[in-house]
Amino acid sequence: MEGVEAVAHSLRDVLVKYRNSELALLKIDFKNAFNLLNREAFVQATSKMFPGLERWTWWCYNQSPLLVYNHENEFFSESGVQQGDPLGPLYFCCGLQSLIDQIAALQPVYQKWYMDDGGIVGSPELLLKVWEILKKGGVPLGLELNSKKCEWSWLNPDCNLVCPIDGVPITPTSEIQILGVPLGSQEFTESFVKRDLLDVAEGVMSKLIDFEDTQAAIFCCVCRLGSYERLIL
Repeated sequence: MEGVEAVAHSLRDVLVKYRNSELALLKIDFKNAFNLLNREAFVQATSKMFPGLERWTWWCYNQSPLLVYNHENEFFSESGVQQGDPLGPLYFCCGLQSLIDQIAALQPVYQKWYMDDGGIVGSPELLLKVWEILKKGGVPLGLELNSKKCEWSWLNPDCNLVCPIDGVPITPTSEIQILGVPLGSQEFTESFVKRDLLDVAEGVMSKLIDFEDTQAAIFCCVCRLGSYERLIL
């Protein structure tokens, strides 16, 4: 939760500080990112950043294992981190780091990533440069931007300009959220919490009545705690 909290709280501060500015927020989404990341790229990056992991990483990923689907269809696993690999998230972050460094060199007002989910705040001109870095730089890494799931938000709620990036939808300032944390208007936050958090939690807890387990109270507390933690954000 620490990473989510850092991303959400820092973005909230930026949204408040630059509320009436001409800046914008660009949220990034990649297509099937974990499965398409170039293995050679993230193995080399990991080996450079964490030399102690080099031999282990190469041993795990220097060959393409044969996979069998539906007991008859065979294919080789040649890209992405292995599903279930506990180091998978770290490997992905290492592979992405080169693009993050290029964006940081532009000195955006805000840049935070939670693995493949990123958010950058800056002028429209800067964000267009960011888009080009991710679009062109992502190719050798096996990463492709999913423009339909990316989002553009003007920090000034009164701004009615369109998004300067083709295919990227506009998200109203009042409906901004990141990593499942609502950061928009009070009305939006309340409806979001009720729809996506409380309603789900209540549905789960209502079924615990018929759950024959001596530790059912613990499950109930965990559900409520999870909801409250996200609500506090």
